[in-house]
Amino acid sequence: MAESDSTAPASEAAGATGPNGRSSPMKMIAIVAAVMVLEAVGIVAVLKMTGGGAGSAAAQGIDHRGHDESNEFVELPLVSDRFQNMQTGKTWIWNAEIVLRVRKRHEPAVTAAVHAKSAEILEGISMIFSRAQLSQLKEPSRQTINRQITAFMNKVVGHDADDMPRIDRVLFPKFVGFETD
Repeated sequence: MAESDSTAPASEAAGATGPNGRSSPMKMIAIVAAVMVLEAVGIVAVLKMTGGGAGSAAAQGIDHRGHDESNEFVELPLVSDRFQNMQTGKTWIWNAEIVLRVRKRHEPAVTAAVHAKSAEILEGISMIFSRAQLSQLKEPSRQTINRQITAFMNKVVGHDADDMPRIDRVLFPKFVGFETD
């Protein structure tokens, strides 16, 4: 009888660990799942304490009712044409598309000025291209041409009531030059 009492705990231990002394797969899965749940709870707690919990502006108490949409930018197509340059003694043709980036509140005034003075604008841009040095036209950032067209367009469309320029930036979605000779 003493033998049966001493073997009973050994058989119970063998049943928990399974054959060959390995623990059962269900027990291992339960342990891994418990560790993962504890890890997730820890991460959520840390995020809530550091303010990274709810990422929405409404949850953080930020009020968007005062957001001024008139300060957002819009893009207005200005011209898409070919411009000639002969400064090097050779004829270069620049196929360019020019777009204006303006604030939404300036859009009506700029659009009206562009439509009213379209011939003047086309002539001015053509003159800028024809007077430009080839190195200025080949600049990777197009700084010189961009600055000249921005200044010209601000002169044409004028400034706002605060004496700020209406044209924020001149964009060149297409700007390709090729020699014709």
